[in-house]
Amino acid sequence: MVKDNRPIAVKRIDSDGKNDQALIDMMKEARVMQLFDHPNIVKFYGYIVDRTPYLLVMELCSDGAVEDKLRSIGRGIPPAQRVHYSMQASRGLEYLHSKTCIHRDLATRNCLLHGSTLKLADFGMCRATTCYKIDLSKPQNVRWLAPEVWKTAETKFNTDVYAFAITLWELFEIPYRTPYQEWPAYTVKERVMGGYRLQTPKEMPDAMIMIMKRCWDHDSERRPIASEIRRQLEIVNQAYNDDDNLPTGRFDVVEKDQKSTTLTARSRSVMMNPPPPPTSSTTTTAAVKSPTAKTPTKDANNNIIANNINSTAKSRKVDLNNNNNNQIKSDYGPPRAL
Repeated sequence: MVKDNRPIAVKRIDSDGKNDQALIDMMKEARVMQLFDHPNIVKFYGYIVDRTPYLLVMELCSDGAVEDKLRSIGRGIPPAQRVHYSMQASRGLEYLHSKTCIHRDLATRNCLLHGSTLKLADFGMCRATTCYKIDLSKPQNVRWLAPEVWKTAETKFNTDVYAFAITLWELFEIPYRTPYQEWPAYTVKERVMGGYRLQTPKEMPDAMIMIMKRCWDHDSERRPIASEIRRQLEIVNQAYNDDDNLPTGRFDVVEKDQKSTTLTARSRSVMMNPPPPPTSSTTTTAAVKSPTAKTPTKDANNNIIANNINSTAKSRKVDLNNNNNNQIKSDYGPPRAL
């Protein structure tokens, strides 16, 4: 227990006392963790290094790793909860990047749960920098590693974004399985460098698919930054979690004149404006399929909406390109500076 009797978790680092590398690595992790103070980041309380094993003292997340929950419960986690986890992970990632830190090991195994709150954890590979060179001769988490790293040996914010895409895939793959589990690591490396990506999870809403695919774009410069991902996921989360009647259907995608993407969930329309391709300008409209819908219904502005909507339900649009938009707010507000 810490002084106020909060339960704690202890990370144990074994050392034979002859090699200080374990202590060096632990102190790197401690120095990074003490920079953070955010609801979606595991809190750091302190360390013990006057004897072995060395100990890192952290907040206890009583419900364990997200990966373990995905494996054990499977379909028991509703789509709305998976969307909510995704949004919380994006908030944590945005905060890390605002502190000029690269996580470098983002995956559901390193996302912990405390009740319904997801917290990013395991900062052993995290570095307080905008670009960190890695030694490719050492083992790597190949299945979450961005393809360009094999050429540059550099990890950056956009390599975290690629790993976030794989994390989104993990959250929606039912039943859970390890990414590319049918292939050995060297095959994953070759195929991903050649442009191959994981098959889209069948239970993943199209709005989430669009975000995921942008995050694992082969061109690292075209991937969205963490703040943009967070804004878009807050929109999707509101569509799924704004009332007690959560939509569970998939989205129908209707091509229009591609300049923005309109997601309609029940009676709620939201704008998700990814940057248009350099050579064209088109628009995708995504609408939640009503269980009894035959043909899409359009509103006065020719937007496709869900059929069989209760006439008293609210309808609102949110344009993510509008920085003055106050309709969608984070539960926690902006990250606090220490």
